[in-house]
Amino acid sequence: MLISDKAPQNRVFRERMIFGPGEKLVPGLFEGAWKSMHFEKAFEGLSVTFGPDKRLLTNEVLVGGLNKTFSLSSYDLTLDLKEFGPRISGSIRTSSPVEAGGLTCAFDVTFDAAVVDFK
Repeated sequence: MLISDKAPQNRVFRERMIFGPGEKLVPGLFEGAWKSMHFEKAFEGLSVTFGPDKRLLTNEVLVGGLNKTFSLSSYDLTLDLKEFGPRISGSIRTSSPVEAGGLTCAFDVTFDAAVVDFK
């Protein structure tokens, strides 16, 4: 899931999500596409990936452009997933301001979005 200051361009995102027939979609494909778009100053935001067990697998704070992104420790984040299926809803926040990547980072985000099949 990407939470950003503006929506990424769908066409550019799909171009970056190249995978071959029979290959599985893995979190790294989505993360790489979002990160490369961020490097080109398309947006700033937060990328998070959840596992099938509804736990946070990865996170990346996308601010500052090329070589300025960073991840936070799961200890610094509080996640509350309310729905995980055809919709994903809940909240994610930092427990307190966190010093990382030369920045002080704090966020409290509530989300509710449809989950769509990427084909």
